[in-house]
Amino acid sequence: MQRSHFTENTMAWWLEIATDEPYLYLFGPFESPEEAEAAVPRHRADLISEGWQVLSATVSSKGPSGAFLVA
Repeated sequence: MQRSHFTENTMAWWLEIATDEPYLYLFGPFESPEEAEAAVPRHRADLISEGWQVLSATVSSKGPSGAFLVA
């Protein structure tokens, strides 16, 4: 498990990938939107290898609860 470097004053970024079932997968947190975007190919490939059709990939500042994180 990766150790997080986030504090209450740090914005966390998340990668949301929607598949055809429909399911929404949430990966993160990432330290920047660029880091989250760079993770898209890896997570997309994993989901495709499991038989899912990836419909979209979005980087956002929403956390697992769906609440927007405020820096």
